[in-house]
Amino acid sequence: MLEVGILRHKMILLSINIGLLILLFTTSISAAPYTIRFGGEGPGNILGYPISGNPVVTSKSNQPRNVTGSNPHQGVDLRAVSGTEVRAICSGWVTSQNATSTYDLIFECDVNGDGLKNDNLQIFYDHLSAVGFVANNTFIASGTKVAESGSEGGKTDPHLHFGPRTDRLGTKVWVRAEPYYNWNNSYNYGRDMDFISTVSWSNNVAKIVAYDMSLGIKNSLNSNSATLYHRIDGTSTWSSVQMVKSGDYYSYDFSKAYSNLQVINWMVRVDNPNTSATYKSAFMIPKYEQPSTNPNGTTNNYDYYKCTIVSAGGGCNAIVTP
Repeated sequence: MLEVGILRHKMILLSINIGLLILLFTTSISAAPYTIRFGGEGPGNILGYPISGNPVVTSKSNQPRNVTGSNPHQGVDLRAVSGTEVRAICSGWVTSQNATSTYDLIFECDVNGDGLKNDNLQIFYDHLSAVGFVANNTFIASGTKVAESGSEGGKTDPHLHFGPRTDRLGTKVWVRAEPYYNWNNSYNYGRDMDFISTVSWSNNVAKIVAYDMSLGIKNSLNSNSATLYHRIDGTSTWSSVQMVKSGDYYSYDFSKAYSNLQVINWMVRVDNPNTSATYKSAFMIPKYEQPSTNPNGTTNNYDYYKCTIVSAGGGCNAIVTP
């Protein structure tokens, strides 16, 4: 698991051991390839299930896909017929709800249990057919009915779109769902919810899990789907290497390329061969909407991990760039 600390500066340093990483930084909300849309882990530990019976995931968060809407996907889709009960997945407050034009509901979580809206964790529900089951700004417990699922007024197939978000400088950043569900195997310990998940660093080996979920069916990726970019810390040019696939895991042993005590940077790009979309890539750490698949081909700053190669295994920090 992560131990996360944020230095609120131009660069935000996030401390980790071997687990999942977080970024919280946003810019313009206009639709553009380098608009910042994604984050890492949000506040809190465990969230409940929005629909009883844990229906299958039909599209993961950060999953490249060929549909009308976000690509990569911003949030998680669950299979649900119209009129399915939708529940609060944490204790807190409905702050906005609309089932006639935007068909959505926004919920603020009380993560620390102090009864105040000060935890910076928001749950977004979309494609709803009915709301108004609780009044805005009335505190309710996790599991309370807040809405019914729908089809965006007939614009989509019936399903529930939901996901945790964090507010940063007035802009919403989608944070990963997996860490909130890694306590239970109902969604493969949360891995069914995020296209790239279970990020780890142990004994100088970087490892991720990646597969897609399309219409409730799990699809494996190719042996060459995961590209790891790496460089010596303080340099600007990224080198690339294919990660080694074993099942749904992809890994790379840095001790093959670097010496003891060298400080290195790395990040991962995963391509989805199961979509016909023109843009097929997702990154870890996720940040931009549709950045260049070649980080050397742009002046925009990608987020990356900074690790020290040591014989005992070492540790990492995540560098979140402005």
